[in-house]
Amino acid sequence: MITAEPALAREGCFLGMVCGEVSNYTGHTMSYTDSLFEGTKHRCDVWNSEKGNRWRWADKVKCNQHDLAEGQRGGPLTGLDVDAFTFNAHSYEVKFHGDSWRPVKQGAWTRIGSAQMVSCTSSRTIRCNIYDRW
Repeated sequence: MITAEPALAREGCFLGMVCGEVSNYTGHTMSYTDSLFEGTKHRCDVWNSEKGNRWRWADKVKCNQHDLAEGQRGGPLTGLDVDAFTFNAHSYEVKFHGDSWRPVKQGAWTRIGSAQMVSCTSSRTIRCNIYDRW
């Protein structure tokens, strides 16, 4: 199990604009956390605890989970700094810029950085593209 110091785990927003961002265009409810390693209400199982496409499991880390409905966005100008996301009722795939698609089991959390944007869509499979802002 991986643990992290809360001060290092949560990056926060820079100037209120540079925040982890997700957009949900899947037809399904997405869950996100803005308090990875710091939350008090829930626990999140994170498959890439060090961010990026490298498998590094962190079991049951502190977090507060929130729902994000179809067509909603979290990130800059929304008051949310998204640290990680998942689909609790569906498996999904993620693709970090320049990498291949990686399957993620339902309920497993994908961690993102403050300079990353995620756009999730669905036809038969939920797919989430993860882009670096710069």
